[in-house]
Amino acid sequence: MKRQHLLEHHPALAILRKAIRKEARQQRGVGLFFGLAGAVLLAFGFSNSVLLSVIGLAMLVWCIRLILTAPLEVDASPIMRKLHYQPEDVVWVYSLITQRMPFGFHFIDSGILYFKLSDGDELSVSVPSHQLKLISKTLNRVLPHAAFGYSEEREHRFRHNPNTLRKDLN
Repeated sequence: MKRQHLLEHHPALAILRKAIRKEARQQRGVGLFFGLAGAVLLAFGFSNSVLLSVIGLAMLVWCIRLILTAPLEVDASPIMRKLHYQPEDVVWVYSLITQRMPFGFHFIDSGILYFKLSDGDELSVSVPSHQLKLISKTLNRVLPHAAFGYSEEREHRFRHNPNTLRKDLN
């Protein structure tokens, strides 16, 4: 069995899959909510205001697009497709933790995992902050050619030529 297949069943990738599934559900939920609002505006504005009708129609179209772009299967998500079929396209991975501290009291942490691609594009997913280290360690084995961790120097290199972040494996 190949090493890549062994890592597919790693608990860290299960956490990543769960986070992707959660984001897709949220995307569909937001799409449904604003789609209904757009439909109401379209119906109400149809007889009262052309502007409300146009806004409602625009919201409806945007929401349909939002719902249709949400992956139905986790493995169909852009991140999982890259990890499974084109891992060499990922050149840089880093995470960002945001701490919310209203009035100085630690309230909640949230984490975002960024995947920077060789074509200059970016993919990201919200992940529980306490799981980021485990996921990063696992991805380091899945993507041995990619740079890990944020620095301004890496940001500069990514902006000018993303492929300079690729590690030489020879």
